[in-house]
Amino acid sequence: MRTLIPILLAFLISTNAPAECSSNTVLAKVDGKEITLSYFKYVEETIPNWALNKYYGGNRGKEKLLEKIAQRTLILVDAEKRGTFKKEPLRSKVKRFEMKRLAYEYINERLKNVKISDEEIQKALQKYPPEERKKKLKSVKASLMAKKIISEREKIISNVKKKIEVINPNPKKPNDVVGKVDGKEVRFSEISPLISGKSNKRKIERALETYALYKLALKENLDRREEFKNSLRAFKEKLAVKEFEREILSSVKVTDEEIKNYYEKHKSEFKAPGTAKVKIFVFESEEEAKRSLSRLKKGEREERAIPENSLRTAREWLVSSEDKNNPVSLLVFSSKERYNILKLPNGKVLLIEVLEKKEPKPLPYGDAYSRVKSKLFTEKARSLFKKRMEELKRKYGEEIYRENLRCAWKEESN
Repeated sequence: MRTLIPILLAFLISTNAPAECSSNTVLAKVDGKEITLSYFKYVEETIPNWALNKYYGGNRGKEKLLEKIAQRTLILVDAEKRGTFKKEPLRSKVKRFEMKRLAYEYINERLKNVKISDEEIQKALQKYPPEERKKKLKSVKASLMAKKIISEREKIISNVKKKIEVINPNPKKPNDVVGKVDGKEVRFSEISPLISGKSNKRKIERALETYALYKLALKENLDRREEFKNSLRAFKEKLAVKEFEREILSSVKVTDEEIKNYYEKHKSEFKAPGTAKVKIFVFESEEEAKRSLSRLKKGEREERAIPENSLRTAREWLVSSEDKNNPVSLLVFSSKERYNILKLPNGKVLLIEVLEKKEPKPLPYGDAYSRVKSKLFTEKARSLFKKRMEELKRKYGEEIYRENLRCAWKEESN
């Protein structure tokens, strides 16, 4: 029986793990909504490199990112179930994103075919002396491509403009006809997500341009592409999370009684920062600094106790007890001595003299009130967020297939 258990576990893992990795490999599910490798990679690529390396680096980092995406998917699923995106202003925000993104994708699709010929490149290089042409080749290519892309884009927009007509620049009702695209009437409700504030002829005209491009994109099924689906999902996810957080924050209340009670029990946590005025001398060696320290403690004047080369480095600084990243501050406020020695990573040594020092002191209740309130508010919000996430997990379920993350690891190693 014991030998069967590991075999059975291996079988179960192997049935979940895909034989081959693809963009459709499922990494997690929430209420049937899949988190595929494609979506995982899309999200990963939107994160700045510094943040990716700091928070989601390595294999464990990818697991953390997948858990984060699953958490946000729970919030998205709940928002969709509650009809959040059918209500304003989120409905219009989603539609505006969809229309603008597809209009952009349509133009981009055409610009992919833009090329520059060798003849064009050679012609452009003629204005440079022969000895400079090789060096200028890269910049000439880039310049020609940029100009051609701008030119092609203007042609696309110009062709679209020929197909639109503004009829009513000041619509009053959703069903009012505002214009035509390719001879077909367009109602205000169809382009209203693209218009902010009071409408006018220019706004209607630009909205009709985007609408026309959007319709052309739909004809070419650009909305079925994985890249677009991922971008739309990520946008809705962002809106859902923002709304979820807004609901949590609006329900958190902190009373004056709670603030007062916490302050009385934790007075030591709320202090006005201490400050110190110090003079710093730089030494080349620890032995030299210690000799000067010994002579200073015996009452010798600085001019006699400190060598001339270190005396010339003397600088006065103001440091704070709140600066936890400053080794000078940490030393000054942890020591009762007037003089202290600090060895630096580069081998140099500081001799620090405290000229004036004000120790941290407890803040009066009135001064600490806002800080206590902010602390309690944050703690309550985090607690409520955690509770709501646990409720959503129980309600919709969450399945994470960690073994499938090997597909993400595989791509990175390649």
